[in-house]
Amino acid sequence: MQCGRGEQYAQSPGALHALCCFANSPPWLTWEFRCLACPQTIVRRPNLDRYFVYTSLLGTHSFFLIFLPMAFWLGSPMLARGLVNVLAFGVYFSSAIKDLFCIPRPFSPPCTRLVIGTTHLEYGFLSTHSTNAMGVAFYLYLWLGALRSHAQSPVLDSWFWEILLGYYAISVVYGRLYAGMHSLMDCVAGSLLGAGISWVQWHFMDAIERFYILEGWTVPLVSIPATLLMVSIHPQPLDDCPCFEDAIAFIAVVLGVVLARWANCKWDLLDRNDHPLDSHWPDGPGVAEKAKQMWYGAIGISEPQPWLASLQTKGDASVLLTWALWGLKSLTALVLGGWIRLRATVTRGSGADSTLKRPPFCNGQALL
Repeated sequence: MQCGRGEQYAQSPGALHALCCFANSPPWLTWEFRCLACPQTIVRRPNLDRYFVYTSLLGTHSFFLIFLPMAFWLGSPMLARGLVNVLAFGVYFSSAIKDLFCIPRPFSPPCTRLVIGTTHLEYGFLSTHSTNAMGVAFYLYLWLGALRSHAQSPVLDSWFWEILLGYYAISVVYGRLYAGMHSLMDCVAGSLLGAGISWVQWHFMDAIERFYILEGWTVPLVSIPATLLMVSIHPQPLDDCPCFEDAIAFIAVVLGVVLARWANCKWDLLDRNDHPLDSHWPDGPGVAEKAKQMWYGAIGISEPQPWLASLQTKGDASVLLTWALWGLKSLTALVLGGWIRLRATVTRGSGADSTLKRPPFCNGQALL
């Protein structure tokens, strides 16, 4: 954990640009930063410092690297794919907005920053932590409502879930204000972005899932060029920003999930119907027991996957062929992901010397 003032901010992107903006910031921006510094002098405690610094990890890609596979294994694959979309597009759009506007984080001083990792090297507007936390909490709450409408259970009907989701979102979002890493405007904008992405994912989930299982080669022919296009059009910041690599890596994860779902359905590796609440999705009778997986995941109990049970009844040759296809798919995803990251690096390097427009609140007068 690093706590710093002026020297801390000197390590963030565009240090000279930051000094320029400090002298020429609009009154509302400097006023907000000073208002953020005042509560820090009142509420800051050593235990709270540790709490909010470590709970900030719950909004990072490191946490979701552990959380998302568990959603696939212990919950529902359809819910997990939706979570991947919510998080990936939240990270991508928040990264693009950061690099487009290049608005600095709260100045230190007057604020005192509490940071772990390299997030302080990114720009401030908007808060990716708030986007992730609000997106996940709202998306899971929508699924909770759907579960309650399909199953009557005292476990699901408890207010414990609302309290847990609210506690998670508030801890992460308010923690960014407490740690001096974001202004109120950053957190509000990030929370609205996360909630909006969750709403879009929820209301268009059926159409998105039907796209994954289209016949033929439509899915890879559309998803791969779309991913490369997103890499190419990502805004170029004033200086290198770590959030760019995070955004591109997460978009590559989405591509891997999409191609894996398409390949599984095309070659019948997994059941087409993995909807946890509808045994007849998408076009015929499916596996009714799939509806239980979501409930088991909610209470943290794992249920054996039907396709694993079916593998045990097949011959050795069939099992070996299945695992060979899985290995080929993993190797393809690894090579394709590396190529996308290489393409992203080349794209960024080609535009490094281009002339960039400064934000409107900076008139170009450097403090020397």
